[in-house]
Amino acid sequence: MIVADYSAKRLTGAQLQSAGFVGAIRYAGLSESNIKITNAAEVTSIKAAGLAVALVYELGLTDTSAATTRAVRTPQPYAIMR
Repeated sequence: MIVADYSAKRLTGAQLQSAGFVGAIRYAGLSESNIKITNAAEVTSIKAAGLAVALVYELGLTDTSAATTRAVRTPQPYAIMR
């Protein structure tokens, strides 16, 4: 089983499934306009294809440690994962 971890562009669930992936690791954050950050349409497409989705939350492109600290202090589920 192979899970895709990508950030260069958004892919559909059908694209991931046809490439043999069983899920995707995507990035969540403050700006959906950044192509690295996923959006509801992409996650919905991936889930509709029967694939799993995991999210990495980042406050900015260069600040992964601060995002982890903030997430631990104020955990909030990403709404589209419910």
